[in-house]
Amino acid sequence: MRVWALWHGGASYSAPYVADHLEVFPSITAAREAFTGRYSSGHGYCQTFNYVHQDMAHVFTPGVDETSEMWLWLYDPTVTPDPYPWKILRYGRRGGVVLERA
Repeated sequence: MRVWALWHGGASYSAPYVADHLEVFPSITAAREAFTGRYSSGHGYCQTFNYVHQDMAHVFTPGVDETSEMWLWLYDPTVTPDPYPWKILRYGRRGGVVLERA
C-alpha cells in the first residue's frame, strides 16, 4: 500500500510546503524506515527523498531532533486537498516510533 508523506525534521527545520516536499513510499514500513534513518543516521549517511513533484534528492539530515514528525496520507493530498493526514509518525516518550491516528 503506497503512502504519501510530509516530513518535518523538528526544531532545526522550517515547516515544509506540501507541494514541494511531498514524498511517496511503497509502504508504511518504508516510510517508518526513512523517518528513523533521518534522525538516527542523517548526519553520517545520505538520506533519500523520493519527492512527488520534484527530482529525487540524496542529502544529509543533520540536526533532526525527537520532535520530528511525518504525516501520512493514502493518496496525494495535492490532488485531493485535505489538510488532515491519515496517520502521523512521531517519537514516543521512550524514544520509539509511534504511529498515531491523526
